[in-house]
Amino acid sequence: MRTSLFLGLAGTAPTAPLNSGQVASCYPASSSSTGFHLVANVTEPSTDLTPSPKRAESHGMIFYQNGTAEEIRDGRGSIITDGGTPAFPFGIYIQAEDRFDTAYPAEHAMTIQLGSGTTRVSLATLPSPYSYLTGGAQGLFVACPRTIAYYGAEFVVVRFAYDTVDSDPTLNANEHNVPEGCTAINLLPECDTLPELFGGGVSSHEFAATSRCYEDVAAIDWSDCGP
Repeated sequence: MRTSLFLGLAGTAPTAPLNSGQVASCYPASSSSTGFHLVANVTEPSTDLTPSPKRAESHGMIFYQNGTAEEIRDGRGSIITDGGTPAFPFGIYIQAEDRFDTAYPAEHAMTIQLGSGTTRVSLATLPSPYSYLTGGAQGLFVACPRTIAYYGAEFVVVRFAYDTVDSDPTLNANEHNVPEGCTAINLLPECDTLPELFGGGVSSHEFAATSRCYEDVAAIDWSDCGP
């Protein structure tokens, strides 16, 4: 099974959180949970879609961060959801920089497939003031309206757009590459209950980590968290 990570559409645009490199005077209150949904926050309101993207649930999936304490601390975990009866692990995969979507050959797909997922696709850890999904490389998550051949219809899907990395790392001048018609997003974890597993499956919650998450992403007033 392979499916793109779909985004739902909200009637109003969420206010963008600060990028991790900005200085903020305060930070939104967080909680903790093993399970979470992913919620999209648009980081460039001027390029927002109409209506704005919101939840990245892909059929109501609840995700969890999988890995040992050391792996999670070092950002080497992966993001898993359980699917099927009995349950099997499905991971979030991001195409490598030298691989591309067959229908959109300039873009890198983000999919949910059977297996453990792409290593380092995990939640940002302290000292980052925010908890958000990282792609394991320098780049941005983007939301794009794209036609999915299997369904013969257009959906808003998540892609990963790799940065063009400056040859001089001291300049910190990487160039973002948001595909045409897409908008840059952060994917924030909204706390949820991780369902129990029943016998007979392959999935295991032995290394399901307790993750920093937000009780209600839509309720966060990001204007209170400006420089």
